[in-house]
Amino acid sequence: MLKGLIFSFGLLATGLSMVFLDQDLALFFDDPRNHHWKWSAREITNIALGEYWFGLALLVFVFSRFFLPRFSRLRSYRERIKDMERWAGYFFLSLLGSGILLQLGKILVGRQRPHISEAMDHLSFHPLTLHWHWQSFPSGHSQVIFTVATCLTLLWPRMSWLFFLTATGLAFTRVMTLQHFLSDTIMGAMIGYFGSLWVWSLLRDKINRPVPFGHKVQTTKKEGL
Repeated sequence: MLKGLIFSFGLLATGLSMVFLDQDLALFFDDPRNHHWKWSAREITNIALGEYWFGLALLVFVFSRFFLPRFSRLRSYRERIKDMERWAGYFFLSLLGSGILLQLGKILVGRQRPHISEAMDHLSFHPLTLHWHWQSFPSGHSQVIFTVATCLTLLWPRMSWLFFLTATGLAFTRVMTLQHFLSDTIMGAMIGYFGSLWVWSLLRDKINRPVPFGHKVQTTKKEGL
C-alpha cells in the first residue's frame, strides 16, 4: 500500500515538475547571481557517480568472500561476513538492474539537458538517440544514490531517514549544476528505489535478506549469490 502511494506520488510529482517547475528552476540556477550555488554543488555532485558504488559493492563482496574468512580471529563473525557477502551481491545487482532500466529510459525519451539551450528548454525531446546531450531524463546520479540509500537501509533501517534525505540533497545538485531538470531527478530517484526493490523480489527466494547491524545473523540453508 505504502509503496503504491510512493509510486503514485512520484509519478504525479514528475509530471507537475515537468510542466510547472523544471524550466524556472533551471533559469534560476543559470542566473549569474546564483552561480555560487552551482559551484558549490559541483564539488559534491559526483559522490553519486555509479563507478564509486559499483567499486564499493565489488570490494565488500571480494573481501567478504575471499579475504575475511581467512582470519582466524574473525571466525566468530563468520555468519555476519557471509551476510555481508550476500548484501554486497544484492547491492551490485541492484545498481546494475536499476541502471539498465534507467539507460533504457534515457534512450527512449531522449530529453535535452538544461544547459544545452539558453532558454533551458524543458520540452525538447529527441527519442532513440545515444548522444549524452539528449539523455537528461531520468537522472543517472539520482538513480545511483537512491539505490545506495535503499540498500543501506537494509543494514541500518533506523537510519533510513538520513540515507534518503542525503540522497535527495545529492540528487538536487544535478539540478543546481544544470545537468538535469527537477523531474529528471525525481524519476531517477524512483528508478533507484523501485528498481532495487524489483531486484530484491527476484532474489528473495535465492538468498537471505541482509540482517540489520545489531541483529543476530541466523544460519540458514540458502548459500547466497
